[in-house]
Amino acid sequence: MKILGTLLLLTTMTYATTAVAYWTGGMTQVRTVTGKLAWKCEYSYNGQKFYRIFENQCAQSIQVQ
Repeated sequence: MKILGTLLLLTTMTYATTAVAYWTGGMTQVRTVTGKLAWKCEYSYNGQKFYRIFENQCAQSIQVQ
């Protein structure tokens, strides 16, 4: 029972610190370490910029911590 309570607390803490960043429209084509072409997409949340690499297209939003 103690383990279950700890897992529940950790899960709650994770969700509490997760936020949604939205795509700024910024994107740059990059080459991955495997030699494939991909997109480096720029996201913004609360004045901070985040970057994610996507193979085909940028997602409209991403979860960040």
